[in-house]
Amino acid sequence: MAAIEFINRKNKSKQSMKRVLKYIVQESKTEEHLIFGMYCNKDTAYEDFVQVKQLFGKEDGRQYIHFVQSFSPDENISPELANEIARRLISHPMFEGFQILMATHTDTPHIHTHFVINTVNAQTGLKWHKCALPA
Repeated sequence: MAAIEFINRKNKSKQSMKRVLKYIVQESKTEEHLIFGMYCNKDTAYEDFVQVKQLFGKEDGRQYIHFVQSFSPDENISPELANEIARRLISHPMFEGFQILMATHTDTPHIHTHFVINTVNAQTGLKWHKCALPA
């Protein structure tokens, strides 16, 4: 069974957002077919995120949300299955309109997927605010 961890680091600068986006798509950690952009191009995600922030005048404050979905090495899950599960997770309505860059990493014994979410919704301009997952 997957575990989901919220990575709560200071991320109030565009540079920190650029670094985390670059980190999750490193060739040494993942493969091209395990990278996916929702409402953004996986190759230009940083620029896409910034453009939405500028469009709605919301460039201050938290820049992104980062979480990781991990599987135990005992689960013997393939990177492709982990990636498919991750894609199904972000198809949940709570992510509607939010740009997300995700990448499944294969560089450790436990397969895991990183998600970086733009805090500004590309459709509504509202900032991310989730207290709990809806039922």
